[in-house]
Order: sequence, then C-alpha cells, then structure tokens
Amino acid sequence: MRLATVGVLLAVLLLPPRLAAALTDKKTAQIELTTGGTVYGVGLGLMVAWHADLNARPAAWVTAALAGGMLYGTWKAAEWGKLSLDRARFIETATVWTTADTMLLNFAIDGIDDKKGVAWLGLGAFGLSAALAALVAPAVHASAGQLSLVSSGGIWAPVSGVLLGVTAHLGDGEPLPRDLLILNLVGLTTAGVLTKWYDPERKQVLYMDAGLLLGGLSGGLLGVILLPVSDNYEQISGLALVGMGVGAWIALRGTGLNKRGQAPAAPAAAETALMLPVWSTSW
Repeated sequence: MRLATVGVLLAVLLLPPRLAAALTDKKTAQIELTTGGTVYGVGLGLMVAWHADLNARPAAWVTAALAGGMLYGTWKAAEWGKLSLDRARFIETATVWTTADTMLLNFAIDGIDDKKGVAWLGLGAFGLSAALAALVAPAVHASAGQLSLVSSGGIWAPVSGVLLGVTAHLGDGEPLPRDLLILNLVGLTTAGVLTKWYDPERKQVLYMDAGLLLGGLSGGLLGVILLPVSDNYEQISGLALVGMGVGAWIALRGTGLNKRGQAPAAPAAAETALMLPVWSTSW
C-alpha cells in the first residue's frame, strides 16, 4: 500500500512536466489554457460553494459545472483565437493576479460583508479580467520566462514581507489583506520592471523558485529544531528569511537569469526545477 502511494506521488510530481515537454508541438497552448481554466474553475466552484453555504451535493454540482464550463470554454477560446503558448500563459497570469488582487482589495476595505456577495465578486472579477486579458494578449510581447518571473515576484514579495513583519514586529494590528495586496503589487511591478533587462528561460525562474522555497523551508525548520516554537516566532521567521536569501543566491549562482538579447543555454541543473509539484507545469 505504501509502495503504491509513493508511486502515485511520484507520478503526480514527475509526469506532468514530462508530458508537457512531449506535447511541445501538439497544441501545447490549447492544453495549457484548458488545464489552467479547469483548475481555476474548480477553485471558483469551491469558493462559491463555501461563500454561499451550500451543502455537499449542491457544492459538488456547482464545482463540476464551473470546472466543465471552464474546460470547454477555454478549449474553444484557445482554438478560436489560435493562441501561442506565451499568449495563453499571459491570459492565465493576468487573470489570476487581477482576480486575487480584486478579492484582497474587497477584504481590505470590507466592501462586501455577506458571503454570497463575495462569491459573486470573485466570479465577476474572474470573468472580466479573463476577457480583458484575452483582448490585450495579442499586443503583449512577453516570453514564458518573463511571465514566470512576474508571477514569482507576485508570490515571493508577500511571503518575504510577512516574514519580515513577523521578525521585526511590523504592522501589528494592521489589516493583513491590505498588506498582502500592497506587497503583491510591489512584487508584480518590480518583477515587471526587471523584464526590461532580463529575459530568462522559464526553467531558470523555476529553479530560482525552488531555491527560495527549499531555502525558506530549511531555515524555518532549522529554527523550529533549535528554538522553542512558543517563544521564538521572530527568530524562526528570521531564519526562514535568511534561508530564502541563501536558496535564491545558490539558484542564481547555478543558473542566473538571461539578459535581454542574450540567450545562453541554462545549466543542466535547472532541469531539477521541473521536479517541483504540479504547479510547475503551468507557472
């Protein structure tokens, strides 16, 4: 039984990247957008079910309907629009961050109090941002690596900001959604500016993400092992921050980020980034 479980986990971790690589010339953009749309449909369905206080069976139907609708809709949209892989990833990236920031803004200003209102806001923001992203996509010239770099900025700026806040006792009593929104926008903007000078390969960004993730986890784990958790949250978060810095430094030393106009092959070590969980296939 344990062997079977390990086999399933390995398949989940390793097969999607290999499958994506094998399908490079076979409607990859369509598969990319459809996979992302289906995953986001499931997420929206769960959010709607939770905010609307639905029972298990209605929640399952709502989630299945949204997932199926997104699967069919994104498949047809990619087919109709003849999207390239970079365009498909731009639509995914823009839609996710616009929706997430809209929700964070609502929670920061308490614009909608009831759960159903929040659910409808999420659906509306998702639909509107997806439509706008699809309209803007043909005019955008961003590579897969640049889009991954922007998404990494959007993720790691809030994480490092929260860890820094805990370490230095910053913002006690302040609304967390507002801080997360500001940090996310700062991260997205900073990474977007960096794309003026850098055009990394996607696997280079994934390798940097792996360094940040593994470094942060290692630093935090070291803090938990060495220090009593109940009295040392600041030291533990500080060690996690240091670990993130060390992990990023190691990753960048190993692969670097290609500058615009220069595209040297990334070292083979960058391939290990594809052993990250499923999200690495569409990041």
